Amino acid sequence: MNAYFDTAIIFNETIGCRTLDLLHVAVALTLGVKTFVSFDERQRAVAKLEGVSVKP
Repeated sequence: MNAYFDTAIIFNETIGCRTLDLLHVAVALTLGVKTFVSFDERQRAVAKLEGVSVKP
């Protein structure tokens, strides 16, 4: 859990992604999703940085 917290702090400071958006990405990573669907550019940026493909 600390790894997600540390990652959230980094992404919040560098990208400006909001807490709930980071939580959505963290849950997707935990579930092992291959594709993340979002229209939020900051959330998409975090997912891409974590190696998940994004749509649309």
